[in-house]
Amino acid sequence: MRRRGQALVEAVLVLPVVLFILLAIISLGFYVNAVVTLDQATSQGVRAMALGDTLGCPGDSAQTQLQSGQSATVYGVVDDTINADRPFLSTAGLTGPLPVVTWAAFIGNQTNPQQNNAELTVAYAYHPVIPLPGVLPSTVWITDTVQMMVQTPPPSNAVTTSP
Repeated sequence: MRRRGQALVEAVLVLPVVLFILLAIISLGFYVNAVVTLDQATSQGVRAMALGDTLGCPGDSAQTQLQSGQSATVYGVVDDTINADRPFLSTAGLTGPLPVVTWAAFIGNQTNPQQNNAELTVAYAYHPVIPLPGVLPSTVWITDTVQMMVQTPPPSNAVTTSP
């Protein structure tokens, strides 16, 4: 029996499946990176809110604001964190959509009425780096909400001791 073309036929049958699985794993890795980056940006933004920074405007840059002597805004902190990882978050030549602060509020704390919480929700339109038609849509909205207690500064006459 002649089996000269058997390996070629097997390769032709298996290679597309292996490539699809490889591309799916790579695309999933980029998506997880985007989720982690957005979580970090939201955490840093809510921390800025809890410390009393203003909300600001979309497109702000905390680095630019601090260099010009202004205080950083929540939008600036979030945008800078997202833009630091921009090559992995968008395939549109570094000009993908900016993150959207969809909710920013100070809410009451039910267990402690004297302490408020800052809550921030950020959404980001993620474009898969490796599109998989029929598996992943061309745009996936990632949202993250983080809540943190508002940091109140100590009174000016407070005595602090260091250990």
